[in-house]
Amino acid sequence: MKKILILIFILPALAFAGNNFNILDSVSSTIAGGSINSTAIGATTPSTGAFTTLSATTALPITSGGTGSTTASSALTAMGGSGLVSPSFTTPNIGAATGTSLATTGGISATTLTHSQQEVDTSYTFNAPTTGQTVTLSSGTGNAIIAPSGTLASLTIVLPGCTSGYDGSIARFSSSQLITALTVNSTSGSVADGATTLALGGGNGYICRGSTTTWYRMY
Repeated sequence: MKKILILIFILPALAFAGNNFNILDSVSSTIAGGSINSTAIGATTPSTGAFTTLSATTALPITSGGTGSTTASSALTAMGGSGLVSPSFTTPNIGAATGTSLATTGGISATTLTHSQQEVDTSYTFNAPTTGQTVTLSSGTGNAIIAPSGTLASLTIVLPGCTSGYDGSIARFSSSQLITALTVNSTSGSVADGATTLALGGGNGYICRGSTTTWYRMY
């Protein structure tokens, strides 16, 4: 009677690294090269992972820490934004440190604005008109210096248009010479109690009330 001997070999898992095959320990192994394709990782027992770059062809769910989107614009919308927009800030603590400064091309809104040094107005204009001419303050101009060479028999000053969007804006002007007959009007809207003359070294200030589109004289 012949006996058949059956040998069963259990082969260890192999990993290819460079030009060598490495035997992988079934408990703990390090894969230092190559790639893994078309194979689920952690499908049965998920664990942690660290990556320098992570990309996916489908969106990572928000419940898993993703944005639920595959594009930056859609991701921003998913996180409460609306498309790609410039960042905005609400009630920041600006100037908490001494000596800081803020430069902006837009407006600043605050309940109370306090400064410990001089107020700087670079919007002012310098004018040297002659009798009968017109000095116009364009939109955004806060102060106008009028410096004629001598007394003016007449002069017209035109303030910026007073509209709802210009509400609360202030326009001021001063003259280094006597203006005998002064006319003050505005590009749009009206001027209440406009000055009719201006003394040497005198000046006026007006504030716009947008709801009535009217400039009111403060002094």
